[in-house]
Amino acid sequence: MEYPNNPQEQSPIPDYRQYVPRKEMLPGSLATLILGIVSLANMAFLGWIPALIAYSYHKKAMEALENEPGRYSDTSANMARSGKKMAEIGLILGILGMFATGLYYYFIFAISFGRMF
Repeated sequence: MEYPNNPQEQSPIPDYRQYVPRKEMLPGSLATLILGIVSLANMAFLGWIPALIAYSYHKKAMEALENEPGRYSDTSANMARSGKKMAEIGLILGILGMFATGLYYYFIFAISFGRMF
């Protein structure tokens, strides 16, 4: 006769508390993303400054990823790439904003003093 509560006949309960090692974040990936967002937010004024800093952090992050590709998570690599793209947009718009601001002041002074060149 079989007993339903016999421990030898029951299947073992899986242990879900096993440690799953997580991959590390790329050094500088979060900083690249934050600085890329800041460069977009300040694009018309001084957005080019955090964009240049984001470029340097991105370069360091990609060098670390190339040196040890399996060590870092894909999410942090995507964060660094996204930050670089936002920094590129912020840099271009920042330069265009500075150019437009310069033209604006040039025409204001030209109108107020009566000569264009």
